[in-house]
Amino acid sequence: MDIVAAIYPETTPPHEWKLRRCIVTDVFLDDADGSISCEISYGTSQPTSYGWPHLHIHNSSDLSAMCLSKDTRFVMGQRAIWPWTPEYFNCMYGRPTPKLGHLLPDYHREFEYCMMQYEAAQQDKAEQKDIAG
Repeated sequence: MDIVAAIYPETTPPHEWKLRRCIVTDVFLDDADGSISCEISYGTSQPTSYGWPHLHIHNSSDLSAMCLSKDTRFVMGQRAIWPWTPEYFNCMYGRPTPKLGHLLPDYHREFEYCMMQYEAAQQDKAEQKDIAG
């Protein structure tokens, strides 16, 4: 459960997207060409702009250990899948790789719970679509 610097698609035009702290929720390997893609959820420090479910990191020593500069909520209900290329994943703060840190073990259970909430919500959406359509 790595924390990386990645571009996250926002409502602004693509040329205005910026690197954000994101958490990797899944990794995909293309057997045909060996390329790697990552599914990510973005992090925000804005207390009013996060969605549900979200993973909240606010303990100062935990923030420091995970290379997060301030109170952060990872919005687990919104995801993007990008190829692992410098166009989408890049370095921040002079680090040699896009990887900033990793989720501390104390947060693994909450991470898994958020993942289950997300999957259940996706299943509910699919069932509602089947009923309506």
